[in-house]
This record gives sequence, structure tokens and C-alpha cells, in this order.
Amino acid sequence: TSNPNTSTPHAMDEWYSYTTTHDNNSATNNHKVYINGSLQQTSTVAVAGSQRRFYVGNWDSSWAMVGKFGCIRVYNRALTADEVSQNFNSQKSRFIPN
Repeated sequence: TSNPNTSTPHAMDEWYSYTTTHDNNSATNNHKVYINGSLQQTSTVAVAGSQRRFYVGNWDSSWAMVGKFGCIRVYNRALTADEVSQNFNSQKSRFIPN
């Protein structure tokens, strides 16, 4: 199975940390996708004020995740790459066996 934003294959019955950020800066509008704390993709996505939708577990109603969520966090700002990595490293022992 592949996720909708990257070509990274996902194995069944394994835990993945999937993080997306969007800075909503009028100059950049960077949307970033991280898997297991590592940046996989950066794209430019402009979102008009009334068109902002927040999906968890699917992508624009056309793709649905099959699985369980171990942890969901929502921030009022785009995290830095270091913060994404730090969050992944602090949580991975809960889900990934040593």
C-alpha cells in the first residue's frame, strides 16, 4: 500500500509516524510530508480561507486510511523539521519494538 502524498510503500501490520505541516505563508504556502520523522515531500499548496478543511485518516475524501491511530496532535503553527524528528523519536518506543 502507498500513501497518497508520496511513493513510499507502507508494509501491512507496521506502525508509521505520518506528519504533515502547512505554513500558510502567502509567499510560500509550503506543505511538507514526513514519514518516521524524515522529510519525504515538499509542495506548494495555496488554500483559500473558506476552503480550509482538516482531514484525519483520509485525503480530500478520496483516500481513506485503514488502520488505527496511536497518537494525534494538532498545532496552531507549522512544526520545524527538528520538532517533527523530536516528536517521532520521543514516541516511537511506544509503537516500534526494540
